[in-house]
Amino acid sequence: MRLAGFILGLALLGCLAGCAARPPAPPAPPPPAAPAPLPWTAAVGQLQVGQGGRPCTAVLVAPDLIVTAAHCLFQGETSGMAAGFAFHPNFGAQPDLGSSRAFAIRAIGSTAGNGAVDSAMDVAADWALVGIEPPVRAVAPVAVARLTTQEILARLRSGASLYTAGYGYGATRELRRHGRCQVVDPPDSSPVFTQAILVTDCIIRIGDSGGPIVLIDESGRPNLIGIFSGFGTNGQTGLAFGSNAANFAPYLAPPLLSWLGLGSYLGLTSKVHL
Repeated sequence: MRLAGFILGLALLGCLAGCAARPPAPPAPPPPAAPAPLPWTAAVGQLQVGQGGRPCTAVLVAPDLIVTAAHCLFQGETSGMAAGFAFHPNFGAQPDLGSSRAFAIRAIGSTAGNGAVDSAMDVAADWALVGIEPPVRAVAPVAVARLTTQEILARLRSGASLYTAGYGYGATRELRRHGRCQVVDPPDSSPVFTQAILVTDCIIRIGDSGGPIVLIDESGRPNLIGIFSGFGTNGQTGLAFGSNAANFAPYLAPPLLSWLGLGSYLGLTSKVHL
């Protein structure tokens, strides 16, 4: 028994000596750095319209939902809808996020034939929420805020800033921010102009329709307050008009009106397939 214990002790000493002689294991390599998050502007993309239609601009408001100008969906000599749409977020920039097919209109303010926007009410109704597939996961959607013109102007005076941009002609391969411009206080104090339409002094181009009108708070968080519809003048100065986000914000969730079958009664269409 003593001999067996002695031999076992030598074996253990040998193992410990051998283990002590081994070099320490090299440290594990650090984990790869997480890629930098994309700027929120990557959620803005070009809306590509098939069969020769003019491209427009659109904004991601949910992973599977974009908002754009309704008149972008109706182009050409007939009053019918254009054929085929694709949303390409971060178009012309890196990384390339690919494109998603627009497959259904979830809600729409107006079915404006020929892309015509002629009146204040046309501008207010010039929005469409369009479902896309596959969903976009690489960038967060832009939050939507419902603000009146006076609330927007108050926030601008308190330190918020305005961001507007689009994929208009001359820059269709990249998102181009507009020059210094602001939301202006419209002389008409009717609810249409104070709650449903945004009036700006921005210079926009064909193709900027559906482009974002964004309020950025002092912490840098963006809020989509409207989308561009068209441009005109007040007789002296060029102006750009947008549909206030308050017009489409209620329809970001499945609208109760569509469940009741009343969408067409109010000029709203739910889940119309493209």
